[in-house]
Amino acid sequence: MNWMKKHHIGFLLLVAGIMAIGAAGTASADYVFGEPVNMGERINTPYTDASPSISQNGLELYFFSTRPPSTGWNDYDLYMVKRASLDDDWGEPVRLPAPLNADGASDLCPFLTQDGLALYFESNRPGGYGGLDLLVARRATLDSHWGEPVNVGRPVNSEYDEHHATIFNDEREIYFSDCDLLRPGGYGMVDVYVSTRASKTDPWGEPQNLGPVINSADWDQAPTY
Repeated sequence: MNWMKKHHIGFLLLVAGIMAIGAAGTASADYVFGEPVNMGERINTPYTDASPSISQNGLELYFFSTRPPSTGWNDYDLYMVKRASLDDDWGEPVRLPAPLNADGASDLCPFLTQDGLALYFESNRPGGYGGLDLLVARRATLDSHWGEPVNVGRPVNSEYDEHHATIFNDEREIYFSDCDLLRPGGYGMVDVYVSTRASKTDPWGEPQNLGPVINSADWDQAPTY
């Protein structure tokens, strides 16, 4: 099964408010979401525009899209849009150049780390381990160009589909989803996994399924914070 069929509807919303999660895992009534505001025609198009990841300073937004020059459904590219300050409007989205986007491949679901120096995403470009692999590109400073994306490698990537990465603790924890119709030992259609390591220069440990409290018989995916 191609998990991407589940994501043909793409949208980006700017949501005001904060949700606090209590010990029982329920949303606290102490916080109320503001009214969602569509981010407008510069960012949203008649095509699929999805999976936003915003920088900690709120000035860079990464997402993927099927807008031209993509060839349509199941051909995704990474985009980035900037603004000068939190009070300014967003500029024009820019398709990230090669090597972040690869010709003939789908590159999607970006996740920008808190320091803004690493961009994780998934791709089906050649040379990987399975249908979709997690990759990471790095830059020296916030003003530097992105370097060559590197496959995260085994044991995180496998012959199955790894997608929707979220990174915690100075790149020492990586949460992602995998299609358990393919990867054995899961609980449902898609499950959430975690892999850890001692430091950002150490190899990743064996991915662990988060278990039946988090995962179910249905689609459990796209973890974030």
